[in-house]
Amino acid sequence: MKSQTILVVLLAIALLSTIGTVGQAVTFTWTGDTDLDWDTGTNWSGVAPTQADMGATNTVQFTGTTMPTSNVKDLGYNTGYAWTSKLELNSGGTLSMGVQSRNNGLCYNGASIQTMLTIGDGIGSVASVTLQFTEALLLNRHEQGSTLTTLVNRDGVLDVQGLLTMTYNDSRSGILDIIGGSVTADALNMMNFDKPGSFANTTRVKLRDSGSFTVDGVVDNTMYSWDDSIGTIRFLDKSSAYFTAKYRGDLSDLAAVQSSLGTLFVSDTDWTLLAEDVDGVYFKVTAVPEPGCLALAVLGLCGLGFVRRRKRK
Repeated sequence: MKSQTILVVLLAIALLSTIGTVGQAVTFTWTGDTDLDWDTGTNWSGVAPTQADMGATNTVQFTGTTMPTSNVKDLGYNTGYAWTSKLELNSGGTLSMGVQSRNNGLCYNGASIQTMLTIGDGIGSVASVTLQFTEALLLNRHEQGSTLTTLVNRDGVLDVQGLLTMTYNDSRSGILDIIGGSVTADALNMMNFDKPGSFANTTRVKLRDSGSFTVDGVVDNTMYSWDDSIGTIRFLDKSSAYFTAKYRGDLSDLAAVQSSLGTLFVSDTDWTLLAEDVDGVYFKVTAVPEPGCLALAVLGLCGLGFVRRRKRK
């Protein structure tokens, strides 16, 4: 009887410990040790993540020197309001994946601050990601008080095949942080989806370390906006970072783009923003030194040359 009691207690403990792990976030790490097939278990440090795993609050990491090319799972699990796993791409190569989550794109369960997509580790070979979807990709979430970030480092490339919507509503926001990397999108919308006026001048895109953001289509901030408050594209440092897009809507010509400098486009340094026409179809915005700064730099170089000549004499 005593032995049976002990056995029951041990089974209960085992059952409770198993229940405790259900629903916990799991980290899947790709090594690519065997081949380029997502479903090959030996390509992962543990097991290969299923499509259902991609629709839960897990983390999927890519290391090594390759990316999977066959049986690649989509981001998300269904066409409704589903969560998506966080992706961390630290290895070189190209990964192309679809987005199943119809209205939310990158979405995390629970109010929090999360980096949902990290492309490149800043030190390795180029990692390239293509996201394919038919609906707008919203970098937001449902719970209030949350910020979801997509981080593109200097060895990262992100190609969004569709409309990239940087949304913010009722203290929910999405941020695209380009730290030396390269981002392209078919079109861009930075919308205020709810509570008009409560998120005026909110940062949606950050450009630094010579990063670039190219919109192959148009910047249309009226497509979903419920008021006139949209996000900003901020140049955070003194580098050759740039933004380029087609003329359209509120940015229909160069004069309109120039008038948006300081509102839609913002410089966080003493460099000023310059809007230039590219080919009559596209415009380009960069941060450039003030004329006074350039004059001081020239004087400094001249002074350095004078000192060197004096030393030679």
